[in-house]
Amino acid sequence: MPHGGMVHPALKPSVFSNRFPQSRLANITESTAAIMVKGFAQILFWTMVLLAFVMASLPQPPDLPISDDKILHMLAFAALALLAATAYPRASWPVLLIGLGLFGAFIEIAQEVAGLGRVASMQDWIADIVAASLTLLVIGLYRLLLRWHWN
Repeated sequence: MPHGGMVHPALKPSVFSNRFPQSRLANITESTAAIMVKGFAQILFWTMVLLAFVMASLPQPPDLPISDDKILHMLAFAALALLAATAYPRASWPVLLIGLGLFGAFIEIAQEVAGLGRVASMQDWIADIVAASLTLLVIGLYRLLLRWHWN
């Protein structure tokens, strides 16, 4: 040790170091942030579900900058898949995909049954599933790479 065995005061363990180890504080901070992100994502996800259903239930959807119906379906379900995976990180991708697929089917059936002047479309439902599948695949690969990188 330099200086005859003396330790610089900044390097000495503090009175609090045994009570509050740095790793425990870091875990608390990370856990709190993860809970906040998950909660916010859940609110956004269910808001988006409601918005998607309302938009699909309108007799005449509003004019949007993108007019291609399939692109709109794919954008909506890609966003829903991203929010679902963030809001429910422990849910497996098959469960998320089945849930989103059922929601897409429900929208198409509701359009046909409700007498809104809208027509159910198998192609719309397929676009929903393709977008959700691709999004969940990309998220799964990203999470796998993160795990591989940090392990």
